[in-house]
Amino acid sequence: MLNDQAAAWHANVVLSHAALLLAIPLAPRLLPAIAAWPHACLSRELFGVACPGCGVTTSIGCLAQMKFAASYASHPGGMVLTAFLVIHLFLHALALRAEGFRRSCNRMSRFLTIGAGALLAVVWLGRLFFI
Repeated sequence: MLNDQAAAWHANVVLSHAALLLAIPLAPRLLPAIAAWPHACLSRELFGVACPGCGVTTSIGCLAQMKFAASYASHPGGMVLTAFLVIHLFLHALALRAEGFRRSCNRMSRFLTIGAGALLAVVWLGRLFFI
């Protein structure tokens, strides 16, 4: 039973990450109204300070259009977070194929998640104190 649950979890991660990666370059083409939506950040509205994730979506969208400077300007961590997403996808796809790799995949996945959170925190603190 545990193996079936673990396999289902890895499959879910692979499918969700693949869907996100496929949707990124298609979203601006399919939904041009997205660009017209107002920016809504609860942290900015309540405290006057942008949240750690402000600009990540724009950064990843610019990256999908090969606008690297605009991607970096939107959020310096956007390119690294996209790389984390791709690595995550491949780790979990490998875990689906190699059952013995699942424990290592979980450890690496945890490491990547902590790294992504740390990256967001570092960029956020940099923006708070140095910009």
